[in-house]
Amino acid sequence: MAIDQRTLAEQYLDEMINAEAAWDYQAFVQRFEQADLDNFDEARFKEEVQSIQEELGAYKTREYFGCLQGGVGHTRQLNPLTL
Repeated sequence: MAIDQRTLAEQYLDEMINAEAAWDYQAFVQRFEQADLDNFDEARFKEEVQSIQEELGAYKTREYFGCLQGGVGHTRQLNPLTL
């Protein structure tokens, strides 16, 4: 039985989020193509993680904003395939 694309995407995203939280470059890039890593080595990864944490704070949860779920201030219908 095949895994649906959303489940697979969520699995990959969870892996990347956990790897970023652990500052684990190898786990973060385990599914990248080699061509995507040409300018993204471990030092760059750590710089990016530090920058993200300084700007946004530590990761808390993978939850969409209310407007993406049709919450307060929602003014148009969003196509979930384009998010």
